[in-house]
Amino acid sequence: MSDAPGSQPVTPKGGAGSASRRANWTATIATAVISLLLVGMIGRVAQLQLRPDERLKKFLQPRMSKASEIAPRGDLLDRRGRVLLASRLGERVFVDPTRLAQPYDQSLLKLSRALGVERASLAEKIYPAIAKNDQRAAAGEPLIRYVKITEVLDDYQIEAVRAVSIPGVYFEKRPVREGPGADLAAALVGRVDVDHLGQFGAERKFEAPLKGRDGALKYVRDSRGRPLWLESGSYAAPSPGHDVYLSIDARIQEIAEQEIERGVDEADAQGGRIVVVDPATGELLAMADIVRDLTGKVVPWGKRPQPGGVTRRAVIKPDPNRLIAAAAGRNRNFSDLYEPGSTFKPFVWSLITDGGYAKPDETFHTGGKTWITSYGRPIRDVVPKDSQTWREVLSNSSNIGMSQASERIPFMTLRNGLLNFGFGQPTGLGMSGERPGYLTPPAKWSKYTQTSVSFGQEVLVTSVQVARGFSVFARQGELAGTLPTLRLTAADAEPGRGAEFRRVIPYDVAVVARLAMLKVMEASDRRMQQKKMDVTFNYKLFGKSGTAQVAIEGERGYVPDQYTANFVAAGPLHSPRLVVVTVIDDPGPEQVRRLDHRGSAAAAPVCRRVLERALEYLGVQPDMKTAQELAEEKSRLRQAEAAAPVEADPHSD
Repeated sequence: MSDAPGSQPVTPKGGAGSASRRANWTATIATAVISLLLVGMIGRVAQLQLRPDERLKKFLQPRMSKASEIAPRGDLLDRRGRVLLASRLGERVFVDPTRLAQPYDQSLLKLSRALGVERASLAEKIYPAIAKNDQRAAAGEPLIRYVKITEVLDDYQIEAVRAVSIPGVYFEKRPVREGPGADLAAALVGRVDVDHLGQFGAERKFEAPLKGRDGALKYVRDSRGRPLWLESGSYAAPSPGHDVYLSIDARIQEIAEQEIERGVDEADAQGGRIVVVDPATGELLAMADIVRDLTGKVVPWGKRPQPGGVTRRAVIKPDPNRLIAAAAGRNRNFSDLYEPGSTFKPFVWSLITDGGYAKPDETFHTGGKTWITSYGRPIRDVVPKDSQTWREVLSNSSNIGMSQASERIPFMTLRNGLLNFGFGQPTGLGMSGERPGYLTPPAKWSKYTQTSVSFGQEVLVTSVQVARGFSVFARQGELAGTLPTLRLTAADAEPGRGAEFRRVIPYDVAVVARLAMLKVMEASDRRMQQKKMDVTFNYKLFGKSGTAQVAIEGERGYVPDQYTANFVAAGPLHSPRLVVVTVIDDPGPEQVRRLDHRGSAAAAPVCRRVLERALEYLGVQPDMKTAQELAEEKSRLRQAEAAAPVEADPHSD
């Protein structure tokens, strides 16, 4: 049956259209609800990330972790490439108190036996951490998971600990710095701290090239801290540090240490210092610093003698760091000042000569044992001489002659000349604790100062400054008279770097001074021969002795009957290779009584022995002696053997 024309279809009530509209509304509402929930969730996540609840903060940790890989530290080598200090990876033990096997006493007993230490020492470290963990657990705080037990272990200790296999006891790798430099030249080479960073000496000075750049590894981890995956490019390899070739020569350093220790013991001294320099290159070849423990034999530092007690005073300032490690103590060759006495005369003598204020062959009427300055100050000589040439004033070490000539040179001409020699200013080596020494300021420079400085008083120096200054007399050829720039790195390691120097005095003045100081060395050698010392004389040397009374910082005047004996020498005479400075701090009372406290007696033998051994090591041919020289030497020896007890050396002051 067909529909009538023009008729319209009839939609039942509640049909398909109504259902469709309901479905659309339902979907819209659901979408809105879900969107609101998503927005809420995102907001909550953001809130947790940006401003988490206090209760959650302690559980939140970044998902990306970074592990560092320590870069190998460069080696410190001597000038010939011999290792002074190098790094390796070692292992040390730590304990996780939360996992340490119980009963604790039994675990600690096993560990103490494996390590070879007392159980009580382990208990002192572990039990406090366990007690703290009990408190932290009750308070809901994070527990202690790491307690360091040892420093880096020896191989046999590592094997013993692994063998007992105690739960909660673990190993961790740590870099170790070791080598002969830990003992040999320790104060100069220095040391690293617990983080393997340069702390003292060369280790600190050359930290940048030695350290290198640590590597890093970034990775994603799960909520328990376990690695999940690595992303591309997340690993950066470590860049090793560079080796540094120091100017130190390990063999010459060994010789210097042996001889300064011997010299200090023979002089019953409180201590001693020694510096060896190559005058041609300015390389610091060796340096040592000895301090003896004389507890009970000297009055402690800073205290005065008491009636009826010990009268000898401590003259070396205590250094607690030295008790920790030799490399941690101050390097007294840079830090401790002393009055040089007559070893300062060559510098003043050469400046007076250079200025034309005195001629080498000019005669000075020194007037015997005492002479009065123009302003009324009495000056005395050890050995009286009515007259002597200006050249002899230096070789005889005449205080009177030096004082007379010093009245001719203007104050500031002398002071500025001494500055050119490097006194009153740092050496430029950049070592921590270095002091510049002392020259009286221009405004306070007086006639009294002028006289005192001429024979090494009212001036303070370091042994390194004296070694650098004396190199002016020891440089060869046209470089004689020039001051080298000291260096702590080997010259051969920097072939492109030219020699650095400045002229202080003319060439001819340096040579004349050198020949005058040959006489000083010969007189010192005769004394050694008379006393039949264990010394050889294969090389002609030149040098100067000095003896000064001790002055203690913070006090006025000098300490009675206590002295600083020092000597500076170089050789061989015609082509010097080495300069050696020796300082003996406070030779003992018996040496003072015998007049063996002077520089020519206490310090000169150390210089002679070091130069003899070091020059032979360097392959320097011994000086050839003529038949006449050998005959004269035998004659002097026969005369010395037949002589009465040794008299005071006229060249000592």
